[in-house]
Amino acid sequence: MKEYPFIKTIQTKQNQGLGLALKLGVENCQCDLIARMDSDDIACPTRFEQQLSFLESHPEIRFVGSNTIEFIDSIDNVVSKRKMPETNEEIREYSRTRNPFIAPSTMFYRADVLTVGNYQSWHLCEDYELWSRFIMADIPCYNIQDNLVFMRTSLDFYKRRGGWKYCKSILKLKHHFRRIGFMSFGQFLKSSIASLVVSLSPNFIRKLIYTKFLRD
Repeated sequence: MKEYPFIKTIQTKQNQGLGLALKLGVENCQCDLIARMDSDDIACPTRFEQQLSFLESHPEIRFVGSNTIEFIDSIDNVVSKRKMPETNEEIREYSRTRNPFIAPSTMFYRADVLTVGNYQSWHLCEDYELWSRFIMADIPCYNIQDNLVFMRTSLDFYKRRGGWKYCKSILKLKHHFRRIGFMSFGQFLKSSIASLVVSLSPNFIRKLIYTKFLRD
């Protein structure tokens, strides 16, 4: 693998999970801004330029994401698009039942992450749990309505979003949201029922739900 002098690699003695790895990355970051990205996704050439320009021209906004495109194998093979809530008010409303950001599209200030307590160990839910703390701390957010990231997916995507183990993680997080007041009882009930249906349905039903109702 080619090495770049401007990339700092941190290794741990053992795998502690994604949440704690992200926490360690934030702690060791020496920049004011952090852009999330997964290794198998592709940023559009103008992604960072657009997000940085937006934050500079809107100093009241401290957190920015975007819409994304999902592809299989090649970015020429687009299978779906994800459109997210745009304004801070829309994001706050949306977040009470669903994750309002696509993690690999986000850019935020390191100081804010540390202020709200940094990433924590929440299996499969590290980002959503952190976003909830941003929202509860009234940190203004925004989703740029351009597709700034190509996200790699596969035919196994729907299988990974199913099963009791996945469902249990989601329900645990939503119970936490209910306990701390991030979700009302009605929002918790509605969201939990939806998660149960999607997670425990046969794979072909889950694929249908994602492609017809959760994607463009």
